[in-house]
Amino acid sequence: MNKKIVWTVVGIVVVVILIAGISSKRGDTGTIKIGALYPLTGGLVTYGEPSQKTAQMVVTEIINGGV
Repeated sequence: MNKKIVWTVVGIVVVVILIAGISSKRGDTGTIKIGALYPLTGGLVTYGEPSQKTAQMVVTEIINGGV
């Protein structure tokens, strides 16, 4: 019974990887998306908000040709 579950999960993972690979080639527009995680709540919020604002400022400067 356990082997059947393992092979089912492996099959699902393989199918998901194949679908992701195929769909990523279709929508290639040349845009690179970059994400970031900042602590915007809790005890580290004093570090997260300035970091987020700095990153947004840098992106704006890059888009406007300032860098």
